[in-house]
Formats: sequence, C-alpha cells, structure tokens
Amino acid sequence: MGLSTRELYLIIRARDEASRVVSRLSGSLDSAGRRAAALRTGQAAALQAVGAGMVAVGAAVIGTLNDLSQAHIDYAQAAATSFTQVEDKATDSLKGISDLGLKTASNFAVKFKEIQPAIYDIFSSVEDKGKDAATILEGIAKAAVGGATDMQTAGNSIIGILNAWNLSAKDVDRVNDQMFQLVRKGRGTFQQFTAAMGKAIPSAKNASQSIEEVSAMMMLMTRNGVSTAMAGTSAARAMDLLANPQFQRNMQGIGMSVYDAAGNMKSMSRVIDEIRQKFKDLSPERRANELKGLLGGAGNNIQARRFLNLALGDTNKQYKQMLKYAKDAGGAADDAYKIMSNTPQAKLQLLANEWDIFKVTFG
Repeated sequence: MGLSTRELYLIIRARDEASRVVSRLSGSLDSAGRRAAALRTGQAAALQAVGAGMVAVGAAVIGTLNDLSQAHIDYAQAAATSFTQVEDKATDSLKGISDLGLKTASNFAVKFKEIQPAIYDIFSSVEDKGKDAATILEGIAKAAVGGATDMQTAGNSIIGILNAWNLSAKDVDRVNDQMFQLVRKGRGTFQQFTAAMGKAIPSAKNASQSIEEVSAMMMLMTRNGVSTAMAGTSAARAMDLLANPQFQRNMQGIGMSVYDAAGNMKSMSRVIDEIRQKFKDLSPERRANELKGLLGGAGNNIQARRFLNLALGDTNKQYKQMLKYAKDAGGAADDAYKIMSNTPQAKLQLLANEWDIFKVTFG
C-alpha cells in the first residue's frame, strides 16, 4: 500500500533533522579534535620548555661545580707551593697553611689571591714559623688594608725591615707603626715610603742606625720639599758617611768621633747634634768650609749634603721633633687600619672573600 502525502512529509522532516544532528555532531567532533590537537601541541611545547630549562639548569650546575672544583684545585696548588718553603714540617702542616690563608681572608679585607703568595714570602724570607708566621701575616694584611696597597708591597716592607734589623714576629707592630707614622708625619704614601725605606735599609744596617733614626731623617727631608724617592737615597748616603773610614778620620781631626765610649756607632741624631754644637759659633762661610773639609775624601756626598744641610741648618729644631714623632709612633698602624677597614670597599672585599672561601671549601 502506498504512503500518504502526510507520511512522506514526516519521513522527509525526520531525515532532515537527523541530517542536521549528524552535521552538528560532526562539527562538534571536529572542533573538539582541533582543541585536542591544540592542547597536545601546547603540552608538548610546555614539556619541551621544561626540558630545555632542566638542561640549562643542569649545565649551570655542572658549570658551577666545575668552577668550585677549579677554585679548590687552584687554592690547593697555591697552598702546596707555600708549603714547599716550610722547613719544619712537623710544626707546620699543609692543612695548617691552607687554613691560615682561609682565616686571613675571612678576617681581613685583602684580595684572596694575594694571601698564599704572602705566606710563601714569609716562609721563604724569615725564620719564624707557626704562630709567629701567622703574626707576621696578620701584620702584612693590616698594613695592606691600612695603606690601601697590595699584600706584596706591604710584605716587602715588613719582611725587609724585620730582616735588616734582625727583628722577630713580636716586632711587627713596631715596624707597622713606624711606617704609618712616616705616612702621617712625612709627605708621601705608604707605597712611596716603602720604596724609600728599601733604599735606605742596607746603609742603615751598615751604620747601625735604628728604624726610628731613618724615619726621622725621611720625615725631615720630605717635610722640606725633598721627594720620598730622593729622601731614601739621601738618607742612605748620609748614613754611608758614618761608616766611611775617611769621614771617621776627618771627625777625629777636629776632635770628634762617630763612636761612643763603648765603641758603638752613635746615632745619626747624636752625631748631627755634636757637629752643630761644634760649628755653632762659626760664621756661615767658615761653617761651610769646615763641613766641606769634614766630607773631603769620603766619596760622592752630593746626596748626603741634602740631609746634612737641612739637619745642621735646622734652627727650629724640627729634626728633634721628627725624632720624637718616630719614637712615639705606637698605635699609628691601628689608627689607619680602623679607618680603612670600615670603608665600603673593604666591606665588599670581605664579602668577595667569603664567596672565595665557599668555593674553595665546597669545591
């Protein structure tokens, strides 16, 4: 039996509705598929970024570990080099040398890389060891900070003076005080006076003059316009005169001597005072002639005259004042250290040292 018009209409309508449902479902599925694909792509990118980050972190960690390891190796090498200069290895150990350097870096605002070379210089140049070596190293560190210089410069000054005057670790403060009093009362920097003192040391030792006498001579000259470098040379040549046999004979010729009753060489300040007293009543012309005769045959004394002319012509007794400053130098080094150790630069150096200590220890 055939379908009626109404039945055909209902069938066509159902078909169209089903078609629309299927079409919508298909569209939904397609949209869902696209979203899923996009989600998968985002997840992959995120995972890829995480992976790349982990690789970067891993590389950074490996690089840091390499840096730490290298820092430890470099420091151990430097400490071992210092230890090669230690004669009494029963008293000083390699670990002790290493720990001494780390302790110094923690306590003093000096460059970390300069510490072990300073320890090397101490053990290769002086007889002190153990606690005495630590005392000298502390003195060098304080001088470097207070004098705004490097440890090598400070060490050369301190070690050179200790050796020249046969001093020991207990005299480090005296040496430092003298150098900083020179800076405070003379005209020049720590580095300049270190170099000047180096020029004068051999002559001072040969003429049995104390570090205080040398300091007073340099204070007098630099205060009166002589450069620090020239002051060191002039002081040296003036002290060479005292040890010169011809000068000693010339002194005897006018009834004077560079030696005291016990046969010890007199201090420069005493010799100058006695010569001044001897010539005080002479006219300037006669005094100049007498001085020329006193220096005759004693070698090239042009440099020595720079000091002698100032000292003998010192009507204001400035030389005696300089000598007083030199003898009252106690505390000069600590004063300079306290000021310089509280500067921002010093604080930053200590912070940098702590990082270096961490690298060496962790490495």
